[in-house]
Amino acid sequence: MNEMLELYVYTTKSYRDKSYLKVGHCRRGRREERIQEQFGTANPEQPIVCWFEDLPEGKTDHHVHQQLINNGISKVQDSVGQEWFVASVDDVKRAFNEVCFGSSRIESYRARNEQQAAVVKAVRWFKGEYPVEVMEGAAHGHVPTLVET
Repeated sequence: MNEMLELYVYTTKSYRDKSYLKVGHCRRGRREERIQEQFGTANPEQPIVCWFEDLPEGKTDHHVHQQLINNGISKVQDSVGQEWFVASVDDVKRAFNEVCFGSSRIESYRARNEQQAAVVKAVRWFKGEYPVEVMEGAAHGHVPTLVET
């Protein structure tokens, strides 16, 4: 089983003024601990968490990094790590949604449970995964036509 990950985005007060954002991932529920690991006791600034979101299985921060670059977002030159970008939170949200949902919308909207269940059933139907008697029982032999008045 793959480990469930979440994407996190943070900055600091002085980096925020330069539009620098750190985009990383960690195990779900561990972002605060992971971010604190990246700050030594001598660092005068505290991290400012800007955004976080669960990553779908098989997706990592590397996918989002590549999409940011594809979208024309630059990495911070001469940064200590490879995960700092000159970007806005909306830039990261857009890249995330493009990678995870195939949409460049900034806000993502997850399907409600009943919507997701309907999609799963429809996919199973079109793949022919239901027993023959179910598929034949659901098909109508006679389809009425509309009569114009």
